[in-house]
Amino acid sequence: MFCRRFLVGVATIVVAFMATPLLAATTLWDFQSNLDASSGYSVLDYRDATTQTGTSFGVTDGLTVPNIESQQVGYMSFPRSGNPGGFLVDRSYDDLPLHSYTLAWDVLVPASSFNSYSYMGLFNANPVGTDDAEFYIDLRTATAGQLFADRDRDNSKVYSSSTGIIQPDTWHRIVWAYDQNDPVADIRFFVDGVKVGASDTAFGETGFSLPNYFPVFQDGGPQMDHAPGLVASMALVDRALTDGEIVSLGGPKAAGFAAIADPGPPPTPPAPPTPAIGFNLAFLPDTQNEAEGNPAMFQSQVDWIVKNRVSQKIAFVGHLGDITDNGNVTEYNTSHTILFQLDSAQNLPWGVCAGNHDIGTTAKNALFDQYFGPTNFAGKEWYGDTTCQQSSYQIFSARGRDYLVLDIQYAGDSEVLAWAQDVIDANPDMPTIVNTHMYFTPDGGYEPYATTIWDGLIDDNSQIFLVVCGHHDSQGPKYATRTNAAGQVVYELMTDYQQTDYGGGYLRLLNFDEENSVIHASVYSPYYDLDHDVFPYDQFNIAMDFDARLGPAATPGDANCDGQVDEADARILAQHWLTEVVDWRQGDFNGDGKVDDLDASILAAHWRDGVAAEHVPEPSTLVLLLGLLLVAVARRRKG
Repeated sequence: MFCRRFLVGVATIVVAFMATPLLAATTLWDFQSNLDASSGYSVLDYRDATTQTGTSFGVTDGLTVPNIESQQVGYMSFPRSGNPGGFLVDRSYDDLPLHSYTLAWDVLVPASSFNSYSYMGLFNANPVGTDDAEFYIDLRTATAGQLFADRDRDNSKVYSSSTGIIQPDTWHRIVWAYDQNDPVADIRFFVDGVKVGASDTAFGETGFSLPNYFPVFQDGGPQMDHAPGLVASMALVDRALTDGEIVSLGGPKAAGFAAIADPGPPPTPPAPPTPAIGFNLAFLPDTQNEAEGNPAMFQSQVDWIVKNRVSQKIAFVGHLGDITDNGNVTEYNTSHTILFQLDSAQNLPWGVCAGNHDIGTTAKNALFDQYFGPTNFAGKEWYGDTTCQQSSYQIFSARGRDYLVLDIQYAGDSEVLAWAQDVIDANPDMPTIVNTHMYFTPDGGYEPYATTIWDGLIDDNSQIFLVVCGHHDSQGPKYATRTNAAGQVVYELMTDYQQTDYGGGYLRLLNFDEENSVIHASVYSPYYDLDHDVFPYDQFNIAMDFDARLGPAATPGDANCDGQVDEADARILAQHWLTEVVDWRQGDFNGDGKVDDLDASILAAHWRDGVAAEHVPEPSTLVLLLGLLLVAVARRRKG
């Protein structure tokens, strides 16, 4: 609906100070009976049906609604809205955040909204809109309002210089400019061409960076106190206009923001990413600061996973713990809203590990159970049927093997370890990954709990081959190996960037490259489109003989991994024919992200492998298989 994105080019021309504003790629809205942009490519849409029903369009008449510059103009009347209400701006095809931009509105606040509602939120840098908006009109007086910016991370605010700048039943031009790297003032805001507020970099940081989509005219706070209002025009500029440029825009104009119209080049879809080899596991490390202060960064990680699930062959996603910072309702709500968008990727198994910031008190434990307990995963066949306290498990399939992931909560006690052993006993010989929040110390040593979980679980269960953890943001070693009681190697690695710009949006990616007997460990930030190469320990290879360490994979074509390629596998292949998946158990035997004629050929080549000689497939099954192969031949001839 509003998922078209594009890469916008920026073009500027040099002009004299205070002359015509510098051009920059913009999107303009004039609200002529709909939400369509009058110039540019970003998309505006409703966030929920209630907002759509409560929105209307009209034309000023100079009486009930004032004209602008003595001329009639179109406008949109929007209702009060919390979360998930309001409107959504989607910067089409533009996945990276804007760290320099301008937002502008010609708005009117009805007199009836003053002292009846507390605020009017103009925009929210949180893409899911679960917290307070970043820029408000304060309406808590009966006669006039003022503007303020709100930093969600610590509730710090910057107010406008006057409390009476927003008058009731009056059109005002409000402009917000943000530049993360401005040496003097990273945020600035103006009313009718006059600067009324500014703040330096100590306030702005990255919490105001604009994600690829974001709410407007919305407040996601706990109270439904967002005021209704009118908007005649709106502009999004992909850089921070200068003071002189904004002053030259002056007050509201009948032509809206036509003076800065510059749509830039037409949208171009990004090139598809290079397909991954093998398959990938993706882990989100310690998103606590993102959940509290920069949800857009958190959102970018999940967006990237969903978008690239097939091309990057992402078979499983795990969270390494500290989903929240303070373990409160607001942060749990934000994290739940973002993480459960992983469900939009078809049949993508994922799990979370409870960190010390998430649990530890009765109230926090209850919130974890409410937002991430078993009831939230009802119907997910890959999610463990049982949980113990705040621990859980998942099973995923990739390249002919089933893998077990144990999400063992922070400092899990003897009851939790006994539960984990029961899960292992119920899934013997299944390659197992332990995801536990705290394991390494910052210098690469072991926390006391690492000894507890090693002695109580890992050492005596040779099917455990990998331990992943977070908790410490370390510049030291992040990878180690130990030998278990059976003489087999256990690979251990830590990932955490919580002290790096809220977390930097970095994901830990583990690429299982069976052909070359190696696991490639890397990190990537979708938020900045950067590999994290500041420290030397972030990118490394883990040499591993997969068959020797994990046991042999299933025979190609054996979709249900029962040891034989037969009619049951043919039915599975037919069920998922021409669908995009990355799951061996759905028929993707060659791991290319889809079930097609190549997979049918693999099944045919191994037909009856593992089946007793006296077994004769049913005729209907052979007809089914033949039909699939005929389809394959027909498609190849067309090619």
